Amino acid sequence: MLVVDDELWSHDYTITSNSGIVASISKAWFTWGDSYELDIADGADEISAVALVLAIDCVLEAQQSATSTPIN
Repeated sequence: MLVVDDELWSHDYTITSNSGIVASISKAWFTWGDSYELDIADGADEISAVALVLAIDCVLEAQQSATSTPIN
């Protein structure tokens, strides 16, 4: 089982399992688009780590869209 711990305001995430840290994720600032830096542990499931980054990005985008008001 994977667990994601986050620092909400800094956009830093740690993915852990029973065996320890699987990956660390940090949002890269001052880029043209949303970019993330991944540090994946040796022998970890890279595909699951990347899938979690995509899921986190989708959730953040949905939250941002929900809080923004449309301009008419």
